[in-house]
Amino acid sequence: LQFLYFIAFHTISKTMPRCFIAAKKALTLVNARFVDATWTLKNPSEGREVFKTSRLPGAVYFDFESLCGEITDKTGRHPLPEFEKFHKWIEACELQKTDTIITYGSAAARIWWMLFTLGYEDVNILEGGRPAWEKNGGSIETTEPVQYKGKPIEVSNLWPSVTVQREEVLSFEKIVDCRSKERFESTPEKPCPQDPKPGHIEGAVNHPFSSNFVEDGSEILPIDRLRQHCEATLSGVPIDNTVVYCGSGVTACVTSAAMVHTGLGLPRMYIGSWSEWSKFN
Repeated sequence: LQFLYFIAFHTISKTMPRCFIAAKKALTLVNARFVDATWTLKNPSEGREVFKTSRLPGAVYFDFESLCGEITDKTGRHPLPEFEKFHKWIEACELQKTDTIITYGSAAARIWWMLFTLGYEDVNILEGGRPAWEKNGGSIETTEPVQYKGKPIEVSNLWPSVTVQREEVLSFEKIVDCRSKERFESTPEKPCPQDPKPGHIEGAVNHPFSSNFVEDGSEILPIDRLRQHCEATLSGVPIDNTVVYCGSGVTACVTSAAMVHTGLGLPRMYIGSWSEWSKFN
């Protein structure tokens, strides 16, 4: 059953190339739903405080830290939440599968991945985030956030079919590390403070999530260049034999979205990523 679900997502990803949306395009959409995923590792509560005072029109808040699973000595920094908890959040926000959903903020790709892999076909990451929205004349809501009443929404848990466990990672032909080059190439002599231990998973290739964007990070690479970039990383390996990871399952979602956006399909995701792997290896 899980295999069939994965094939279904593989098909969706090939027929649904748009995963990123420019601010100018977003401004033309009517009735789009916004998800504010503003979050910082140093101050996790800052995003919610900003959301309380200002946000894109009608936005709901994705509280990344509270919508992670329990952290144990066997998990990475940001495990997936229990599906039931996330499902309740979806219902509370009234996010329906027929909605056009636009995510923004530093955790925008994570919520994109969480929704897309549950069958939400029209969910998009806002290129350049809130700054690009405002720069292009988009309005900002400064009244109280909209209080949605909540409604039942049917969603099935498909995450097991698109994620892999630590024991499965090395069975994939292509393992893609989406951290920066400095983190990927770190050694005991040249450690990086973001990671508990230096190094990377054996046999992995580096595809920094930032390399999917133009130099200033304001927009995704042109589609032809982005596809060439992703194809160079895959080097002929089928997407269903590819797994992506990062530090804790956040920025790998950017590269996952980039591959879907170009029509290459959806790679598997190792959510535990380096923060989990390095505990055991």
